[in-house]
Amino acid sequence: MHALRILKAGMLTSVQCLLSHRSQFYAYPISGPMDRKSANIANAILSNREEDPLIECTGVAPKIQFLQNCKIAISGADAQWTLEQQKIKIGTIIDVNANQILEGKKMIDGFRSYIAVNGRIHHSVTSYKLVPLKKNDIIEWSPHHKSIPETIINNSKLKKNVITLHRGPEYHWLDEESKHTIDESVFVVSNQTNRMGSRLQGPKISCYPPDLESSAATFPGVIQCTPSGQLIVVLQDGQTTGGYPRIAYIRREELNYFNQLSIGESFSIKMTSTKNS
Repeated sequence: MHALRILKAGMLTSVQCLLSHRSQFYAYPISGPMDRKSANIANAILSNREEDPLIECTGVAPKIQFLQNCKIAISGADAQWTLEQQKIKIGTIIDVNANQILEGKKMIDGFRSYIAVNGRIHHSVTSYKLVPLKKNDIIEWSPHHKSIPETIINNSKLKKNVITLHRGPEYHWLDEESKHTIDESVFVVSNQTNRMGSRLQGPKISCYPPDLESSAATFPGVIQCTPSGQLIVVLQDGQTTGGYPRIAYIRREELNYFNQLSIGESFSIKMTSTKNS
């Protein structure tokens, strides 16, 4: 058994893995990595399975001590990572010696970074309760003994400043002016953003009627329009039903890019109809 210790937790650090979508049947969120592509890259570098748990870091990097010799991989945003105060490359295998310390700073080219270890982490991950890591937490894993080829995988494009949306079930409830406003305006990721959802700052959007007659299904990427005219993007830990009109949605691949936008960062929207996408 191998282990690491959290010396500083960072802004929001947690263990994430790909969970079965069957959890939605019981009204549990899908959960899992916010940037699935980057998470998969970190696991792939170490010949792990896609569903193996790994550490997700948000905004500001944690400080971690590894208690045994091991191999790790880091992908996603560059947090100016160092190992024993020596700068290291991400997107490749990193050999770590016992008691060495990995740390970073504020992320500079994205908002989320992923740390995988060579094996399967033993940590309770559920789709209905986020448990952030805290100082002195111990994370254990069983190392695998697979052959790990030397490889470098660069996820060179982490985020985009034009996010493609597809028309949602209630898109036709928008008036023509609001449809034009969405296409022509700039929106900002507000500080009311977490793993459940992101409230967008931008122009008021008019939708009539302002509410659904009854709750309807939602999933990560769905964009709801509130009665006040503000847009909300449902994210990985978000509710599975909602009562606001679902005017659009972001496809899973595009949601990876959206989730790498930092709080306060602006973007524009390209709306497309599903049949033409």
